[in-house]
Order: sequence, then structure tokens, then C-alpha cells
Amino acid sequence: MEIVKVFKPKNKSGWFFILFGSAVLVFGAAGTAIAFNAGFKTPLFGGDWIYIINILQGIVFINLGYTTIRKGRFFVGWSDTEIRYLLPGGKQVEVISTADITDIKLKLFEVKLWAKDTVKTLDLKDIEYRPLRRIKEYFEELQLSISS
Repeated sequence: MEIVKVFKPKNKSGWFFILFGSAVLVFGAAGTAIAFNAGFKTPLFGGDWIYIINILQGIVFINLGYTTIRKGRFFVGWSDTEIRYLLPGGKQVEVISTADITDIKLKLFEVKLWAKDTVKTLDLKDIEYRPLRRIKEYFEELQLSISS
């Protein structure tokens, strides 16, 4: 089975963002706790607001890392007998038997597959160029084999 990853996150960058964000979050929370015990200084410049900003930065970095890791799970894969895919917006892996496919329509960022009972639409608008090109090449080959 050939599998094309839709997004290629950098090696370990997601985990780095999560760890760095967690450290900044802990630093901000500890600083905020100390500042409240000592009497929170309210001036914007020279006050204790930096700790609140650190908490927000930590949350942003953790979210960025989680999003990067989550994007790495999306794929489109195929073998001689079936097509499997998980694209953004989908919750579970979809499986289509190639023997059931009756027609294929290719658009710029969309592939429509007509099977015996259903119409499946693969929305490819958020996919990077190289994986998009490889996926569309496969469906062009499959379209030619179905029509002949």
C-alpha cells in the first residue's frame, strides 16, 4: 500500500513546542503565584504582567505543538484493491474499494468518487503541493483505467 502523508511536520517540532510551552506556562504560573503573595504590581511597564503574558505564551506554544502533531496523522493511501484516507475535517479513516468505483471527477482541489451507492468527495484544498500532485496523479491513472 502506498501512503502519501498530507502534511509533513518537521521532526519532533511539535513535541518541542509542547515542552517549551509547558516550561513557559509553569514559569508564568509560578511567577504569578509569587507576585500575588508579594502584592501584585499593576503598572503595565515594570509591573508583574509579564507572568500573565508568559502564561498566555505557554498556552499558545502548547496549542501550536498539538496542532503540528495532529496534522501529521492525515494521509491518503492506496493499494490495488482499496483507497484509504483521513483528511482534515474527518474523524475516522475512510475506505473505498476500487472495484466499487464507477466514475471519478477531478477538479483543482477536489476529487469526487462515485461508488455503487455513494459519492465520496476528497477535499484537497489544504494539502501541500508535492503530496497533492502525487495524489492527483494516482487518481488520473485510476480514472483512465476505469474509463477504458
